[in-house]
Amino acid sequence: MIEHVGRRYIFSILNEFTGKDKLDIGAGMNRSDCLTLDKSDLKCTFTGDIRTMFAPVYRDKQPRSLKKMQSNSFRFIEMQHIVEHIEWIYQKYMFDWVLSLLKYDGILFIETPNVEVIINQFQSFTSGLSKQHPDIKEDDPNADIKWLNFKLYSGCSTNKVKNGCTDGDFHLCMYNKDWLCNILLETGFKHIKINEEETLSCLAYKEWKDYV
Repeated sequence: MIEHVGRRYIFSILNEFTGKDKLDIGAGMNRSDCLTLDKSDLKCTFTGDIRTMFAPVYRDKQPRSLKKMQSNSFRFIEMQHIVEHIEWIYQKYMFDWVLSLLKYDGILFIETPNVEVIINQFQSFTSGLSKQHPDIKEDDPNADIKWLNFKLYSGCSTNKVKNGCTDGDFHLCMYNKDWLCNILLETGFKHIKINEEETLSCLAYKEWKDYV
């Protein structure tokens, strides 16, 4: 089942969970209110490339830290602007792994760019969008296609453009609402709550009951 909800509602659910019941995958903010997992940050609870947990080509590189993660461990998993950095061909494997980590009543939160919004902005391109990247000039006749490449492939983050991109910080998969909902339902999630503004914000429930 798919349900459209407001962005404020989604983040109200996100803020309900803290502590050991919650895992933040890709914890770039070094938050202390939950367990954290990041590719290279040794301050996190778990450290390593999550692809080693589900992508066959990476399995022989599985770090000891990630091997400690057990199935049915978390009531809430947060993946905020993470899924787009995993190759599209491994997305189903990734969600299978995430589903296995959730407890029976667990919830997955995802936020990722909405490719349909990016394409619509490209098709009605205005010079003001050039300001999102310092190497795109407003009077450049190719500003629109350069901007599209930036949004689709370069990580989208203006702060990272200014401060230098993290190694490997590139987009490898882009979702619209339909594919994101379909792949989550195919994985086995029973109920999807989604908001499709500039970004896709989504709650995916491992099991479903009439939550109030």
